[in-house]
Amino acid sequence: MVTLVSRFRHVLLPLRHRMKNSISWPVTAKLVNGICWAGPFAMIPVFQSMYPYLVLLGIGAGNICTYRLLRKYSHVSNKEQYLVGILSVSFIPLALIINYTIFQNSTELALLATRLLIGLAYGVGGLYALFLDH
Repeated sequence: MVTLVSRFRHVLLPLRHRMKNSISWPVTAKLVNGICWAGPFAMIPVFQSMYPYLVLLGIGAGNICTYRLLRKYSHVSNKEQYLVGILSVSFIPLALIINYTIFQNSTELALLATRLLIGLAYGVGGLYALFLDH
């Protein structure tokens, strides 16, 4: 475990710094961020048929909100996080089209498509951070 942590120390330190900075945010900012992340997920029991789209919305809204708050209060610009958020939200119509045309309203396949789209959003964000964000 120690070897693993020491290998990824350059990755863990910025994450630790980001978390320490968010602790100092105003309560209202923390509340808004929490609502953006948890709100769509909290609506899943009420709108169960919208589960795949609410997951995309939660990830998208959460990442966009966190990016904006980090930029405003911590003066950190993680553009890859914003990209993941924008892609996740923009994938909602695509997920709807895939579900209702290709998969003909199959819940299992809609969940699979959503997971793939989430993976794609995080993959694109990661590649952006790795190759383009200096």
